[in-house]
Amino acid sequence: MSRIPVSSLPIGIDISEAFDGFFYGNIIAAVLFGITIVQAWIYANSNTDKWPLRLLVAILVLLDFSTTCLNAQILHYYLVSNFGNLMNATLVTKTLMVEYFITLIIVLSVELFFASRVWILGKFHWIVPALIVMAALASTAAGIASIVSELENSSLLNYSGNKQKLEIGWNCSLAAVSDIIASVSLLWAFSSLKNGIKQTDTLLQKLFQYTVTRGLFVTIDQTTLVIIFLIKPERLWWTPFHFSLSKVYVITMIAMLNARDALRSNASANIITSSDMNIGPCENSFVGSEQPIKMNAVKSSNYTHSRQTGENSDSGDYEGSNERGVDVGKLDIYSVKDSIHINKEVLPPQAI
Repeated sequence: MSRIPVSSLPIGIDISEAFDGFFYGNIIAAVLFGITIVQAWIYANSNTDKWPLRLLVAILVLLDFSTTCLNAQILHYYLVSNFGNLMNATLVTKTLMVEYFITLIIVLSVELFFASRVWILGKFHWIVPALIVMAALASTAAGIASIVSELENSSLLNYSGNKQKLEIGWNCSLAAVSDIIASVSLLWAFSSLKNGIKQTDTLLQKLFQYTVTRGLFVTIDQTTLVIIFLIKPERLWWTPFHFSLSKVYVITMIAMLNARDALRSNASANIITSSDMNIGPCENSFVGSEQPIKMNAVKSSNYTHSRQTGENSDSGDYEGSNERGVDVGKLDIYSVKDSIHINKEVLPPQAI
C-alpha cells in the first residue's frame, strides 16, 4: 500500500466559522451567570419567603451553575482536548446532552412556578393554568425526545434531519406558548385588580411592566433559537441562544422576586382606610363581597403619629375601630401567605 503524500492531506482547515457561535455563546452564558449570582445574593439577603420557595430558588441557581460548568467542559472538549481532531468536531458530546437536559428542567420548573401563580390568583378558569402546564410538559417531552435522537445518532449532521428539527422546533415553540399564556394571564389579572386608588394602581402598573419584560425576554430567546436552528442547524449559530436560555429564565424569575422590596418600600408610606369613597361592587373591587366597600387614602404621617402617641386620628382608631386600614406595602404578589385585609375580609394572595 502506497503512503499518502503529506501534501495531499488537508492543511490549514479553518473551522472557526463552525465554532464561532459555540465560542461566543459560552462567553455570553458566563456573563449572564454572573448576573444570576448577583440576583441570587440579593435574594438570599432580603427575602422572607417560606422554605419551599427558597428551596426552589436555590435548586435553580445550582442547576444554572451546573450548566455553566458543563458549557466550559464542552468548550474544552472541542477546542482543547480534541483540537485538530475533525472527526470529534462533527460529533455531539454526551456532556452537551446532559446540559440540554438540565436546561429543560430549569425551563420546566420556572414555567410551572408561574403556572402556580396564575392558579393562586383565582381570576381564571382552571383550564388556563392547565394549558400552561400542558404546554410546558409537552415542550419538555419534545426536548427529551431530541436527546434520545442524539444518543442514537451523535453526528452534528443529525441536526439537519427533519426529525431533529421537528423535536427541537416543538420544544422551543411550546415553551414559548407556555410563557406567552402565563404572561398574558398575569397582565390581564393585574389590569382587572385596579380599583382607582393611586397607590394600588401604581403598584399594579409596576407589576405589569415587570411581567411584560420577563415575558419578552424568555419568548424572544425561545423564538430566536428555534428560527435560527431551523434555518441552519449545523452552523451552531443557535448555540448562544441555547446556552443563555437557562440563565434568562433564572435571572428573570429571581429579579421579579427581588423587586418586591422596592415595591413594598414605595407603597408602605400609604395607608388605605374606609371612608366616603365608594369603590363599587365586587367586579370593581378586590373583595368578593356583593356590598359596596367605601375606602379612602389618608396620609401616612397621620397614621404614624397616631401609632406613636396612641391617639386616634380623625379617621378613627386604626387598631380598635371597625374601619381597619389597609397597608398597601403588604401587597405581596409572590407569597401564598401574604394578603390584604379590608373590613376583616382576606383577599386571595396576589401571586405570580
